[in-house]
Formats: sequence, structure tokens, C-alpha cells
Amino acid sequence: MRERVAAALRRRKADKGYLREFEKLQWLTPAETADYQFRVIKDLLRHAQATVPYYRDLLHRQGIAVEDISSRDDFAKIPLLTKSLIKSNRESLISTGTPLSSLIPNTSGGSTGEPVSFYQDDRLFRMMEANTRLGYRMAGWTGREPFFLFWGNPKEFLRKKNWLDRAKEQLTGRTIFNSYNYTEETIGGWVEAILRSKGVFLYGYTSVLADIARHVRQKGINISSVHGVITTAEKLYPWQRELMTNSFNARILDHYGSREVPGIACECREGNMHQLSHSAYLEFLDDPSAPDSRKVVATCLTNFAMPFIRYEIGDYARPKEGVCSCGRGFPLMEMDIGRTADSFVTPKGGTVYGTFFIRQMYGQDRVRSFQFHQVTPELINLYVVRSEGFGGADAERLGAIESTVRRHLDAEMRVVVTFVDEIPKTGGGKHRFIVSDLVRGQ
Repeated sequence: MRERVAAALRRRKADKGYLREFEKLQWLTPAETADYQFRVIKDLLRHAQATVPYYRDLLHRQGIAVEDISSRDDFAKIPLLTKSLIKSNRESLISTGTPLSSLIPNTSGGSTGEPVSFYQDDRLFRMMEANTRLGYRMAGWTGREPFFLFWGNPKEFLRKKNWLDRAKEQLTGRTIFNSYNYTEETIGGWVEAILRSKGVFLYGYTSVLADIARHVRQKGINISSVHGVITTAEKLYPWQRELMTNSFNARILDHYGSREVPGIACECREGNMHQLSHSAYLEFLDDPSAPDSRKVVATCLTNFAMPFIRYEIGDYARPKEGVCSCGRGFPLMEMDIGRTADSFVTPKGGTVYGTFFIRQMYGQDRVRSFQFHQVTPELINLYVVRSEGFGGADAERLGAIESTVRRHLDAEMRVVVTFVDEIPKTGGGKHRFIVSDLVRGQ
């Protein structure tokens, strides 16, 4: 028992070491940041060529010598890594320099189709923890305020908390609330905990935090104890940001990452999303189907056990010019569309991004939750969970969505509204507003 506590303390000490390093890196100039990142990229490439069979063979076939890569344009000549390639080459993507006993299995959330299985190691998780805390710092956390985490991965709640879990919460100042399956009564209990706190940060799935905010607004509860709200794992829509800002009387900040590439970007208190250059390298590629945005290609700089180099992560975003007034040298980006799978197709073969449908729900105050599900090019099911006070006028506004879709997209498309008690979450506990049986990720 004492050994387990000692091991936890050693790991926490290592996490703090990474955090101190990352806190220094954030204040490098943009030029210094770019130089540092490219050195890490070259280290990763040398490691991959020497110890990862997949990349050794790939680079040889492409006639690419790592030492000849002297620019990001050279790096961009390496073929992209897709989810299908990971599935068919999983074993050959593992570094022979990593002991098998050190490999930690993980899977993607599966929000763009079939989950992808892969391996990571303890070093990555320590760096991921440090990046999370760096994001806390960027949100204004001083290291003293507690965190309430609203998390929905059912795998993490299969057993009851033991003394070590409670000791960890005490040590880290983070209390985890199981938000995989909850009711209005459950939300009421969460709000009471928030009100009892003297000052707290909230962190969790965007949809869950938005549900809490909606409850607060509908009940007319005044909250002044929240220092900041950090959303993650799901796209943050403008209407959700506005709802949470008004309900929690606090600043809303977004974090971007994935299980495959953790620690990609964090929003600072100035409202800018910063790429964590020491943790991931992002490329933004043109896509004819998304002329106003770019397809994200990510290279994970923290996973040397199973490197993901130029990985099509399945998201859309775009780089943002300029330097943030906060003084950090990390480059900026904007998340505007979201997942590549968050789109529908029209009967004539066009692509419509889910934001069009999400906007149709703006102002639907007596809708607790919803999901648009495209079954065929002509048929979209809209599942709706009603809140208290939902009436005929609300139902009429939902019914009018079909005419809007037909007028702006295609006259053959139908939107069928179905009222349900709950909407199933993904295997990773996420809520999806947009689901298509016709568009899948790589």
C-alpha cells in the first residue's frame, strides 16, 4: 500500500517536471518556438526511422532520408497516416525500442466511425497531465483552486472509488463527477456542490457543461463561485459559449486534443486558441469540400512508443495569423467546423456541414438535448429530449426546420422530429449532435 502511494508521488513529481519545462516553453518567441518544434520533429523522425518498421519501410520506399529533411515542406512529402492504415499496420507501427511491458493500450473515441486501437507509454501520459495543467494555467488557475471534472467515459467508473482514488483527488484538488448517465436531479446535486465551493474551475465535456448551464438558467440560480470553465472533447458552439458565460458568470475556455494526439491546443484568457507546439505539430491542408476551413493533419510529438506522423485526425480548423496579447509564442488556430464526419450529404451529392443544422436549434430554450441523424440522402431524423415547459409553439418551431432545409439545401430532403427520453452517448461518453450513416471518417 505504501509502495503505491510512493509510486503516485514519484509520478506526480515527474509530471511537475514536465509542467515546469512547458511553462518555460510557452514564453519563447514565435521564431524560437518554431525552431524548438522542428528539432523535436527531427528527433521523432530519427527515432521512427531507426526503430519503427512501418516508417523505416515507408521512408525507404519514398526515397526520403531523415537527415535531408530541412524544412516543413520537406516533412510534408511524407505520406499521410490514416485510420485505415493504422488498423492494417498496427504492429509494425510500434517502436522496437519500447519494451512490450511498457506499452499501454488505448482506443480512439470512435466519433467518426470504428474506433482505432493503438499503444502509448507512461511518458506520454505524464506529458499529457503536464499539458492539461498548462491549459489550466492558461485559463487562470493559480494552482490552489479546486477543479470539478464532469467526465463521461463509462470505463473510468466501472468500480467504486477506493481510498487511493480519494487520496488522489485530495492531492490533485480534482473531483470527478460521473456524467455518462445523468438526470435533472443529478444536475441539481452538481449545482449544489458548485454553490458550496468557495471558488472552483469546471472542466468536462462541452455538452454536459452546457446542460448544467441550462439548468442554472432555467432555475434562476445565481452562481458567483466559478473562476473559469474549460470545455473539451466535443466542439464548442457559439450558443453553448454564450449560455455558459451567462449562467456561470465566468470565462469559457476550450481545449482541443484527442486520445491519439493528446495536448493539441488550449485557449487562453485572451480568447485565443494556442497550438501546443511542444506536444503536437499541425498542418492545415486545403479541402475542396471545405473552402472556408482546412483539414487538420497532426503529428504527435509525445508518443515515441507508437509514432503517429502526419495523421489525418478527422477534424477541420484553420490557422490564425498574429501573436496573442497574452505574450505566449505558441501559434494560433481557430476551430470552426469540427469533425470531418459532422456533415451530411444532399440527394444531389453535395456536402452540408453540421453547423447548418446546429444553427436551426438556436433559441430552442425548452429543448434539453437533440441529435440530427441522417439515414439516407433524403431522410434526416431529429431526436429531441424536451425540457420542462415544452409546448406547442416549441414543437412548431421544430417542425419548421424541414421547410428551412428544403428551401436552402434540397427540396427532396425530409426532417422527421421524434421525441425521446434520452439520446445514447458514444462509447467514450460523448454526445454527438450530428450523426450520419453516409459519411464516415478514414
